Amino acid sequence: MIAIAALWILGRYRLRRLNPVVSAFYRAEVKRRRNIELTRGAFKAGPVVLTVVAVLLLATSNPDWTLPLLVGGTIVTGTWLATWRRLWRRTMAPKLDKRQMAALRAFFAVRTAV
Repeated sequence: MIAIAALWILGRYRLRRLNPVVSAFYRAEVKRRRNIELTRGAFKAGPVVLTVVAVLLLATSNPDWTLPLLVGGTIVTGTWLATWRRLWRRTMAPKLDKRQMAALRAFFAVRTAV
């Protein structure tokens, strides 16, 4: 715990020593990456959570169908976990990168004009 706290304090100290333009870029990049990672996490976990909730609700309302629902939910979840990376790379990531890169270009246009 002490090592983690020391590294965090060292990192904060090093960030304060950066010049203002680099510091502003770093903050913008951290925000951009955080937004992408949150979207990626929702894209990955969202269907799994929805499948679990649907299976639980359907299984409690009709106990005779519990085993087929569990098998179906397992198949759906396994399929999603096997294919989500490919779908992310081909559909979501290019859109997010273009939008975020446009925002960074606009940010630097404003910073260099000042």
